[in-house]
Amino acid sequence: MPRYSPLRYKPAMEGLEERLVLSGYSPAQIKTAYGLSAVGFKTSNGSVVAADGTGETIAIVVAFHDPYLVSDLHTFDVRYNLPDPVLNQINLAGNATDDGWAGEETLDVEWAHAIAPGAKLVVVEAASDNTNDLLAAVAVARNTAGVVAVSMSWGGPELANESSYDSTYFTTPAGHTGITFITASGDNGASGGAEWPASSPNVLSVGGTTLTTGSGGKYISETAWSGSGVGVSKYENQPAYQANVQSTGKRTVPDVSFLGDPNTGVDVYTTNPSNGRGSWSTVGGTSLGSPAWAGIIAIVDQGLNLAGSPSMDGATQTIPRLYALANTSAFETVINSAVIVKTATGNFRRSTGTSVTLSSTGIGTPAGGTLIAALTKNSTTITPPAPPPSVAVATAEVQKLYLTILGRAPDPTGLSAAVNAIEAGTPVGQMAAILLTSAEYDSILVQAAYKADLGRAASLAEQANGVSAMLNGLTANGLHLALLGSVEYNTLHVSNTDFVQSVYQDVLKRTASPSEVANAQVAITRGLSRYQLVQFLLNSAEAQINTIDALYLAYLGRQPEATAVDNCLALFQTGKLTANGLAVALASSAEFVASVS
Repeated sequence: MPRYSPLRYKPAMEGLEERLVLSGYSPAQIKTAYGLSAVGFKTSNGSVVAADGTGETIAIVVAFHDPYLVSDLHTFDVRYNLPDPVLNQINLAGNATDDGWAGEETLDVEWAHAIAPGAKLVVVEAASDNTNDLLAAVAVARNTAGVVAVSMSWGGPELANESSYDSTYFTTPAGHTGITFITASGDNGASGGAEWPASSPNVLSVGGTTLTTGSGGKYISETAWSGSGVGVSKYENQPAYQANVQSTGKRTVPDVSFLGDPNTGVDVYTTNPSNGRGSWSTVGGTSLGSPAWAGIIAIVDQGLNLAGSPSMDGATQTIPRLYALANTSAFETVINSAVIVKTATGNFRRSTGTSVTLSSTGIGTPAGGTLIAALTKNSTTITPPAPPPSVAVATAEVQKLYLTILGRAPDPTGLSAAVNAIEAGTPVGQMAAILLTSAEYDSILVQAAYKADLGRAASLAEQANGVSAMLNGLTANGLHLALLGSVEYNTLHVSNTDFVQSVYQDVLKRTASPSEVANAQVAITRGLSRYQLVQFLLNSAEAQINTIDALYLAYLGRQPEATAVDNCLALFQTGKLTANGLAVALASSAEFVASVS
C-alpha cells in the first residue's frame, strides 16, 4: 500500500535563547486575525461562556509514536499562557518513532489546542504511515466516545479505489455524536493536483494562504499561497454541495483555507525522538489548517450543544452548511486565489483534459464570530478587543518583568523589541514565559542552586551543563534534587542528624524540629535513602506553599490570599500547574498590569 506524508512545511529553526520573540504568529495573534479571540456563547441562564471548545473532543490522526508529546505541549502552553488540556495519547506504533512525524504531531496538537483550548484531545498514533495503518488509526479515532472532529494532516496520490473508503472511514458511526473529518489539501500547489484523503467528498479539505496583519494581530488581508494544494479528483464524483461553485462533474479541492505560507507561519515546539533535543521553529503548510479548522468545528459544536442541538456530521451537515455560506461575510475573501487546472482521467501531470478555473483557497478563510454565529443556533456574542497598552505602560511592564525574572533592566534592543511586541498584541504573560524559558534565566537558577545547596559557585562546565539540562526539560526541583543528593552534599553532611537538619534548611528554609529530625533518622535507618528524603521534602505541600508565596511577593508585592494558596496548591499537587505557569499567570493578571500603570 502507498505511504502517506505529513504536510508540515518547516523552512527554518532557531534556538529560543538567540532571540526575544519568535518569528511566527502566536495563538493570540492568529485568533485575533481570524476573529476567534473574543467570541462567547450565551447559556440558558443568560450568562456568557467562552467559545473555546469546552465539552468537545478533537481527535488527531498521525503516524508513529511521539514520546515527548506531553512535555512539548506543556512547553507550548507555558509560553502562551494556555491551560494544559485533557490529552489521551493512543499509541498503536509501539516504540516506532520518526522525527518528521513528531514535528507533524506537535504542530497538530499544539494548534488544535491553541484554537480551542477548552477541548479535550485524543491523539491516535498509527503503526506506520502506510494506508492501512493510517486508516486503522482513523477507525480508532471515529469510534472514540465524544469525538466531534478528526484532523488528518497527511495525504498523497489518489487511489483508484479510494471511494470505497469513504463510507467505511469518513462517516459518523451509528449511535455516535456527529463527526467532521478534516484534512490538508497538500503543499504542492496546482501542479500536484488533488490529493487523497482531501479528495473524499466526506472530508473537509483545507488549503493555505499568506496572512498579513497589523497592530495587535488585526486582520488586513490574505492572498493565496502558491503551495496550497488544488485540483480535480480523478475518481470522486462532484458532491451536491459544490454545485454552485464548480461544474467539472468531479470533486474539487480545497473547500476552505487557513494560514499556510511558512513565511507567515506559526510557532511550534518539538523534541526530536531520535536525539531528545527540543527546539522552537516557525511552521507552515496546509497541515496547520487541518487542526485549526478542527478547533473551529469543536467551537461550533460547543455552541450547538449549548443550544440543545447535537454536533454536526461532516458530509451531510458541516460541509454543505459551509458551502451555503460561500460569498457571505462568514468568510474572508482571499486575493489571487484563481488558478487554471486540468481535469484528469489518468496521470494528472500528463493529462490533456479540459482546463478549468478553481480557487486554490476554496470558499475562503474563517471570519470568526460571524461564521460561528451562522453555523450555530446559539446566541453568539463578540467582544471588541481591548486596545493595546500605551508605550509608557508597555515599557513599564517590560522593565518590571526583566527586574523580576532576570534581576536586571532590559538592554535598549531587548526593551524596544519587547515593547513593540506588546503593542502588536503579544500578551504580557507570553513575554514573561519567554524570559522564564531563556538561557539567561536558567543560568541564574543554576548559580543560585549551587550557592544555596553546595555553598559555592558553579564552575563554567557545571554552569553550561546545568543550563543545557534545563533547556532540555530539567526543572528547578530536579536541579535541587541532583545537588542535594550528590556525593559532594553528602560529604559535607556526613552524619544523618547533620544531613536532615541541613536538608530542612535548604529545602524548606527553616530549622527542623527535634521530632522531625528523630523521625527522619528512624526512616533512614529503616531503609529510606537520603535521596528519597530530599525528593519528599521538595514535593511537600510546605515547599510548594513557599514557592507560591515567593511568586506572589515577586510579581504582586504581597502575600497570596488563603483561597489562592489552596487553589494553587491543589493544581501543583495534580501536576496541572508549575512554578513557571503560576509566574506567567501572575504576570498576566490585571493586578500586575495595574502595579506598573
